Amino acid sequence: MNTQLVNSLSQIIQSLTPEERELLKQKVWSEDPKNTNQDLVSISLRLSSIIPNDAVEKLKKINTIGSQEDWQEIADLFARSLLDYQYKIVTKTITQQFDSQWLCTLESEEDLLNAAVELTKND
Repeated sequence: MNTQLVNSLSQIIQSLTPEERELLKQKVWSEDPKNTNQDLVSISLRLSSIIPNDAVEKLKKINTIGSQEDWQEIADLFARSLLDYQYKIVTKTITQQFDSQWLCTLESEEDLLNAAVELTKND
């Protein structure tokens, strides 16, 4: 386990204002009120085990020389990456459930939208 990364993440999160912490939680971990600090720590630990060491070193450097705007940009990039990956997973799920004959039965935009909602409601 990369305890240095965990400590760095902990210090970074602790240095945020309550408003920034809430924004981070909303942007990165979703607005689901069921997420607890334990959930956030668990996800952080899981990420720390797969983040390359050179990336951790770069984060440490940003921590010492970077500004709040730099960290906001990193948070935005991270959130964008998560959304892109979630899109990839949803697309894969839809493709696996895809039935071209069924698709031909959808006649209106409303039918298509309702089908899309139904296919992704649990994602």
